[in-house]
Amino acid sequence: MGASIRNAVRGVTALLIAALLPSMADARPVHVWRMEQAADKADVLATGQVLAVRRGRALAPNETRWHAPILQMHARIRMLRSFARPGRPNLPKGSEISLAYSAIDWEKCSGIANGPSFPDLHVGNVSVFPLRASREGGVWQLIDEEDHGLLVPSAKVPLPNAHAKTGVDFLHSELAAAFCNGTYEDIHRGARYIRWLDRLEDLDAVYAVIRDHAGDDEERWLSISTASYCAMALQRPKIAELLRDAEGATPERPLERLTARALGHLRREGLEDRLIAHVLAHADVHNWGTAVTIIKNYPRHPTALRLLRNALKDARPGALYVAQYLIKEKDHPLLADAIEASRKLLLRREESEPATLRAACLLIREYGDKASLALLLDEVQKAQKTDRKRYTALFQSCAYSNSPRMIALCRIAIDDRLRLNETYRFCDVAGFNLQHLTGTDFGLKSEQSPAEREQALQRARAWLAANPAPAAK
Repeated sequence: MGASIRNAVRGVTALLIAALLPSMADARPVHVWRMEQAADKADVLATGQVLAVRRGRALAPNETRWHAPILQMHARIRMLRSFARPGRPNLPKGSEISLAYSAIDWEKCSGIANGPSFPDLHVGNVSVFPLRASREGGVWQLIDEEDHGLLVPSAKVPLPNAHAKTGVDFLHSELAAAFCNGTYEDIHRGARYIRWLDRLEDLDAVYAVIRDHAGDDEERWLSISTASYCAMALQRPKIAELLRDAEGATPERPLERLTARALGHLRREGLEDRLIAHVLAHADVHNWGTAVTIIKNYPRHPTALRLLRNALKDARPGALYVAQYLIKEKDHPLLADAIEASRKLLLRREESEPATLRAACLLIREYGDKASLALLLDEVQKAQKTDRKRYTALFQSCAYSNSPRMIALCRIAIDDRLRLNETYRFCDVAGFNLQHLTGTDFGLKSEQSPAEREQALQRARAWLAANPAPAAK
């Protein structure tokens, strides 16, 4: 199963578990790493670029404290620069190390309740790795198994004249490098890290370094502004409020403070248009952040509508995802363009990013006309027979709906006894959906014997036989 499909299965399986099972235990306490703590505990703070990631040995549930399938992972990392206290090992520039870490085995597990937040390493990313001294075989380890503010994003190119005297100074400079010298994705990673900071002193120190090196580079400040705003949690101030803060008050939340200060470096003339264009241009980096930004600040702004319409016509990454969040009524000015883009995506029959495919399916499911809905259901049926990978992705994208239109999807899957995940088959999910959509109790429960489950499914099939499919509306 490909990574994109695994991600889709994870997300929708989580929805299924939330709908069918009792609520899990309260979230466990986690340790969030402060910069001074990481600098104090690490044998060496190593800034490196990930060159390769490979799977290692699979650990059985009884071998881990998580009691779930875990993978031993190995990353090959090239050293760019490092900082170590006197008497501690250092890593020369250009050397390569092997880093051992853990990951959830998503092929055997859909998730872990209150489970770990393991490092998510990708080839090309640059971060500061707080390392423990080398163990046998030259393999290094992080100072903690989980990444709660542990890995500090950075950039391949360091800041000029950066001479850190302490580990904390080194971390401040490296994080500032992500904002000053990094790609847009690096800036966004840096902004997401800022959310972990609980000391405004760290944010103020990092901002001072950014300010000194970014100077009057308005394009850089524009990227810092949009990437930081898009990295905020759902509950966030409007951009207009942060612009006022830039001129006076100082926000108490680190990421809001950084965003307000970055906005303060931008010219006010034509600023709304520039912010909208920049946010939409980078929807592939932060599609959810783009959607929230447009909805909260510019839901019917002419520039937002024009640029998003063009993005839909050109099938740009993130455009359908943003449109699906924005469109909540049938008279929305972008609906026709979004439905057409969704139809074209389905007809291309290419493997799509799960969030984009789900957006296309949701738009047609909720707002598509008769022909569009028929196209969607026809694609599901064809894939069921010829391409199970695509079928799984389409089914996951359409299911778990409150729309009676999706009774037709239940008809397609009600006899499909193949596994959707480790817990449910396609027919099980179809039965649960049908029970929910019709308000008829067929006897389906999250925990029941195979015989009881089959009897309940037979009642669901009998209901479908007694209620022929109406014409799609």
